[in-house]
Amino acid sequence: MTTNWRITINTIQEGVSQQRLVTLEGSTSPSTLRDFIGDALASARAWAEKFGRTLGSNATLQLDNEDDYYRIIGLDGSLSLDEMVEQAALERAHRQSQKQRPLGQPERLVKWRAEASSRGRAESVDFATAWQTLRGLVADVSIDSGASLQDVARVEGETGTRWTPEVRMLFTQQSGGLQLVPGFELLGLDRVLEVQQLFFDAEEFVEEQDAEIPPAAADAERPAGSPADRFLPQFIPIAEDNTGAVLVVDTRDGKLNGCVSEFSTSMGGSEALWPSIGVMVGDVITVLTSDESLLQGKYRPELREGLTWSRTR
Repeated sequence: MTTNWRITINTIQEGVSQQRLVTLEGSTSPSTLRDFIGDALASARAWAEKFGRTLGSNATLQLDNEDDYYRIIGLDGSLSLDEMVEQAALERAHRQSQKQRPLGQPERLVKWRAEASSRGRAESVDFATAWQTLRGLVADVSIDSGASLQDVARVEGETGTRWTPEVRMLFTQQSGGLQLVPGFELLGLDRVLEVQQLFFDAEEFVEEQDAEIPPAAADAERPAGSPADRFLPQFIPIAEDNTGAVLVVDTRDGKLNGCVSEFSTSMGGSEALWPSIGVMVGDVITVLTSDESLLQGKYRPELREGLTWSRTR
């Protein structure tokens, strides 16, 4: 019996001190935890060697049909495979014993879309107006200024994709780091190409491991806002979380051109979460100026030295 798995690893690019998260997928026929971790580790090391990256010490491994995950330590060579397997099993057993209830599947941001629609959210918000309102509410140095129009045009050209006016304006207005929505920090212009390349590298690696994987062209031909299994050049990353997921602006053709979706290597792309960046910012402003919460009432904003989010339950 073959079991699919996903491993999320910390990687460090040579000459760059910042760590980045990458998710790789694979499958294993044997059924022991040692087999799963061994195959995932071999895949991670092969990927790191191919793309000239160094593995960090920690990773997470999730198996299909399991809600929980394994935390793996020692990928940097500090532990043997048997030690990593033992530590992963012990850590998960201890974590499960501390829980009040089983851990559910990760909640996708797509739930925000249904919540916002139920309260009659506007389908069009002027981004420039919304951003100025947000700036007046949030004291954060990251939204004082952004990149120059010349730099934005240069990076847009390097992506090979025509950006929407909102995307261009977003990167001229902020330099990255603002947690605009729970768990996701906006990217600065300097991170766009790097994040794209991480996903392209992961896609290339998956293609080499699975010759039967559907071509990306099939997803590219679908209209904007359609779910996608593959990361496309038409996806412009604008925010990232700490699990390997990103928010992207979908520049494919269609009525929802310019919508905001979520993408991760392990889960693929969601349907449109917001029809535009302006509407996304408008939803955040609504929460900041009312008693409403995001993610089915689970997150409330806090304004101290910037914008943060706290879980209400």
